[in-house]
Formats: sequence, structure tokens, C-alpha cells
Amino acid sequence: MHITLAPMEGVVDHLMRDMLTQVGGFDLCVTEFVRIVDQLMPKRVFYRVCPELNNQGSTPNGVPVKVQLLGQHAYSCVEKRG
Repeated sequence: MHITLAPMEGVVDHLMRDMLTQVGGFDLCVTEFVRIVDQLMPKRVFYRVCPELNNQGSTPNGVPVKVQLLGQHAYSCVEKRG
């Protein structure tokens, strides 16, 4: 069985994810959504919603955290490299 900690707006922030994953039982966490618009999003937007990105995308207990995207312009959310 795989258990994911779902986002709850205004409830499950990085502090709550840390506390709940210390208790154990979660295999994955998902952040509240980041609304994607038709322009490049600054990195600070993602780090604000998911400070775990500073820890290789995991909680202090090592549970992976994924950022949830919402919008029609997902190609705009990351810097183009090349």
C-alpha cells in the first residue's frame, strides 16, 4: 500500500508535512498548488511553497515532496536551458 499526504490549503504547509512525516506512515507528500501563468515563474515561488526543495525535495525524514501545478501553461514554469 502507498500512502500520499494530500495538500489541504492553509493546513498542510512545510511545518505540518515535517510533523506528520516524523510520525511516519507516509510515502509521499504533495504541496498546495502553484498557479502557472504564461510567463516564467521565479524559483522563489516554488521554494516558498516547498522549502523542502532545499533538501533535495524531501522532508527532514526523507519523505519525497512533489509540487502540484495548476494551469494551462506548464511549459512556462521552468527555465529553458540550452
